[in-house]
Amino acid sequence: MAGAIWFLYRIVLRLFDRGTAAIAAFVFLCGSSFFAVDARPYALPILCITVATWAILRWSEANRAIDAAMFIAAGALAVYGHCVLSLGLAAPIAYGAAVFRNKPDRLIRLGLMMLAIAALCVPLLPEVLNFYATRTAHAHAGRPGAGDILIGLIPCGLTGGLVVIVWIERVFRRAVQLPAEYSHDKALLAAVWALFAPLFLAALSSVSDIQLYVDRYFSCALPGQALITGVLLASIRPRFVRQALLITIALSTIVWGKLLAGSHGNDDWRSAMDLIHKEAGSAPVLLVSPFAEGADFRAVHTPALRDILFAPASFYGEPPGAIRLPHAFAAKEQAELEAIAARIQNEPRIYLIADKPDRSYETWLVGRLASRCPSEPLEQSFGQV
Repeated sequence: MAGAIWFLYRIVLRLFDRGTAAIAAFVFLCGSSFFAVDARPYALPILCITVATWAILRWSEANRAIDAAMFIAAGALAVYGHCVLSLGLAAPIAYGAAVFRNKPDRLIRLGLMMLAIAALCVPLLPEVLNFYATRTAHAHAGRPGAGDILIGLIPCGLTGGLVVIVWIERVFRRAVQLPAEYSHDKALLAAVWALFAPLFLAALSSVSDIQLYVDRYFSCALPGQALITGVLLASIRPRFVRQALLITIALSTIVWGKLLAGSHGNDDWRSAMDLIHKEAGSAPVLLVSPFAEGADFRAVHTPALRDILFAPASFYGEPPGAIRLPHAFAAKEQAELEAIAARIQNEPRIYLIADKPDRSYETWLVGRLASRCPSEPLEQSFGQV
């Protein structure tokens, strides 16, 4: 994320001026800081998209092969980082098409660069198909309403909305001065970057069963939204109004971060694993993978995925008697389930840890063992775990 901030600063500096670049980078820092501490990969594609945008700006001006190569490499890496977040690549592509609309030879080269990105991403096709097949496990947001869409288009929450309101008020007072470097092509880049991903995912949620309108999936729009917010803030006069808004954004980010400190959703893996270490001893502990990619026993037994699919348990110390289970109840893999049942059938005490409301594994255990090993619900709460 630090790299993404640096590249966004260079992008806005290239488009406008140093003051606007500094403000946009600061807004981006406030709006995206969560992703710097998130274990999931969203910071990587955001970085790659800012690099790709910076490269296309340089390529549009100097037509150097090294900039074209950088755009191709960063674009492909964005897809490898996260296929959904690669929607952010729409911005540099739209900018390039707009800048070279009257230069067919450069448009052809841009098209070839996009084909090169697609070719590099061919090995990802099985992963994308698997992502589609398990799409319901990746988000539970449902179809967004108008309020949800509006929130998704403005960085920094309510304080970002406050900037827009103050800017409109300043327009009516004629206390706004847009940068002299403004152009329609630059406005197109900022608008596509800020709006395309959230609007596309909102539309997709409305017309299909792909419910992916979640802030982390359109986080690739944050640099564009920070760019627009930076331009709005930089244009506000007098200076003290602009400074007051920046201080408000900073304070609200700190306060909101403090409120969320130590919390990541409703999954208290730390406390759950602490209890297991105190109580279980050598008893079997059935661990259900919290990730949809652990769809079957084959994935669970793959060495390359071992640490990934059971990351929370591994991080807080996997117990010695752990038995790993797929994310969803593997009803079709009876042989593997029977082997596990045989392994635990004479144990006096068994633990099951899962983080999803589906109680299929619990039902299976009760059916096999309840006659001599009754289930005991925990009185402690570990959130969704």
